[in-house]
Amino acid sequence: MNRRHLVTAVTVLAAAVLTTGCDKDGKKGPAQATPAAQGAPVETPAKDNTKKAEAKPAQAQAPPMGGNGAQALPPGHPPVGQQLPPGHPPTGGGMAPSPNGLPSAPAGPAGAGSTVTVMGYSIDAPKDWVREPPRSRMRVAQFRLPKAEGDPREGVCTFIVAGGDVASNVNRWRTQFKENPEAKTETVDAGGVKVTVVTIQGTFMEQARPMAGGPGTARDNTIMQALIAPMGDRSLFVKAWGPAPTMKKYAEGFVAMAKSLRKGK
Repeated sequence: MNRRHLVTAVTVLAAAVLTTGCDKDGKKGPAQATPAAQGAPVETPAKDNTKKAEAKPAQAQAPPMGGNGAQALPPGHPPVGQQLPPGHPPTGGGMAPSPNGLPSAPAGPAGAGSTVTVMGYSIDAPKDWVREPPRSRMRVAQFRLPKAEGDPREGVCTFIVAGGDVASNVNRWRTQFKENPEAKTETVDAGGVKVTVVTIQGTFMEQARPMAGGPGTARDNTIMQALIAPMGDRSLFVKAWGPAPTMKKYAEGFVAMAKSLRKGK
């Protein structure tokens, strides 16, 4: 072998050693070509999606909206702004219509005026009476009568519209007294309306609330003054009661009230 052939053999041997991959010390050789480098498609391992998402508390859903942007009402609810069914309380929070078909007086502040208007008529209570919210839906108005000096309690006056003749109602009032005393009656003319004024005195069996039932609380030396004013097929009943001295203080004012009844305001 000549020198030129020897050099060529050594060169080939050296190249073979460099491309064998690893030497005896465990060092890595040149990196192998990846499939991507060779143009083969590469699959990316799928992520582990087996972990469940934490449950979140359900949020309250807003009521469905109507076509004009307003919240839709529940099924069967009367549309706002239209007439409510009979007996349905007003949406503004007022009192429901009274059983006699008349609206109850609004629960306004005390001293809200002494004129009561009902069924096209008006009547003026004494100026020193104090108007207060009615304690029953049957009452269209109610007043408190400041007590006379030395009396244990104040008087009360209620306004109610109902049916029934004069004699039947007077007899019913008499039974509200322990002694069932006789009633004194007189008739006054109020613009062509014959108003009956009734006075009863005795031990009044006062009820804690209207139509409460039971014997009630005995209130001795009590005077009841009442008036009955016919208004078509029904009548206005105004009834006041309290300790005798207090009621005597307002006796003339009560008769003047009966005479003030008039058509209109």
